[in-house]
Amino acid sequence: MRLFTSLIVMTLSAFVAIQVSANTTQTASKTTSTNSKQREVSKETLLKRFTQSVSIQYLGAGSGVSSDQQPTVEFKYRLKNVGKEAIKTVHWVSQFTNNGQAVLNLDAPVNFNKNGLKAGQEVEMALPIAVAQLPADFIQATQAKDAHLILSNIAMKIVYTDGARLVVNK
Repeated sequence: MRLFTSLIVMTLSAFVAIQVSANTTQTASKTTSTNSKQREVSKETLLKRFTQSVSIQYLGAGSGVSSDQQPTVEFKYRLKNVGKEAIKTVHWVSQFTNNGQAVLNLDAPVNFNKNGLKAGQEVEMALPIAVAQLPADFIQATQAKDAHLILSNIAMKIVYTDGARLVVNK
């Protein structure tokens, strides 16, 4: 099992290093942003505000072990508050696709302490997923020679420490 985990992590890291292009994407045409009053804003405007507030950078994958001693794959990210307001919560979905088919969706809401992620502050973090919970399509894609894994980070929402929200996708 340990060899299998290491094989998955090494293969995934190789694909990520060579073939993953991280993009922040959008999935719907319009949504609502609640700041102090409700108003309809274009998806492009909301996405622009999201990227002007936070930078999400995928760093790669590594192996780990959960608290119950199960092998895990840790997806590593660097988050940076590039805006002016402190952020309490950042929510995004990392979608791995292989030849146009989604093979893994990592739903990644991250909550910070009550002071939040301050303007200019940067943190590195890992999102561990048990190997047993990884979809078979994802595992097969990491082992296939002709696989073309692409990572897209889909912006969901930001909650600022003052309570304001920026909702890009629901």
